[in-house]
Amino acid sequence: MEFVKCSIARTAYGRGITDVERAMAKRKGSPIAVEMINGHDQTEDVVDMRPHIKGFNFKDEGIMNGNWVNERNSERIQKFLQLLAICHTVIPEVDEETGKVSYEAESPDEAAFVVAAKELGFEFYRRTQTAVSLYELDPVSRKKVDRYKCFIFYLLDLVLVPI
Repeated sequence: MEFVKCSIARTAYGRGITDVERAMAKRKGSPIAVEMINGHDQTEDVVDMRPHIKGFNFKDEGIMNGNWVNERNSERIQKFLQLLAICHTVIPEVDEETGKVSYEAESPDEAAFVVAAKELGFEFYRRTQTAVSLYELDPVSRKKVDRYKCFIFYLLDLVLVPI
């Protein structure tokens, strides 16, 4: 699976291309028409593309590179990206020498969601039995911060009183 597009708060984001479209264009040596943006044709030159990230073919200046903080629904975008980063069963593996994080996932879908969150600024890097940790862009300071999301659930004693 590839993360190409998403819809957040009734707004569609993303205009990436699939691996099949990329391979066909590369074979033909032609640029790829991505989409009409602001009334102008945008093309992507296959030769000058940034390195391909497996499972991530998303392009949208509105939320990439931390620009989501300027969007009308920035709080909802932040929550959406946090959910992509933490709601899964993926296991992170951190290279001690380089600090780079790679992921072991049960499915390509889960891997694509976690990689998308990472590429959009919400990097999941540790899981314990009760919590997950991630680095994310703080919308106020615009700096990368370490967030610890705790998932300890307390069982409530319920007292049933007959009426």
